[in-house]
Amino acid sequence: MMPLPNFARIAVVAASVLLLAGCGSWFGGTAEKPLEGERIDVLRGGGNLQTDRRIRDLDVLLPRPEVNADWPQAGGYPNHAMHHLAASGPLAEIWSTDIGEGTNDEAQLLAEPIIAGDR
Repeated sequence: MMPLPNFARIAVVAASVLLLAGCGSWFGGTAEKPLEGERIDVLRGGGNLQTDRRIRDLDVLLPRPEVNADWPQAGGYPNHAMHHLAASGPLAEIWSTDIGEGTNDEAQLLAEPIIAGDR
């Protein structure tokens, strides 16, 4: 086993190398050239959004609703595509149960709800 002082020196050198590796232009490198083109502010909306007149009269067509018996994982299926699900009427809660305390600073609740076998 290495003596503590040697280990501490190696740890400091390794940490310094890792920190310097994150600096792209630390040793005289050139900054990346920005991409050419017009910059459009997409977060603020730009103020001049308008409907596309070519598609305003098109009908929205949905596929035939599918009956879904199970919801095996969060998001439905692995591809997260549940498509157009059928409902027999207004949706309402039919049952609930207490699953415990939930998330706090010491224990994070990571389990995702699933539905299978009518539960």
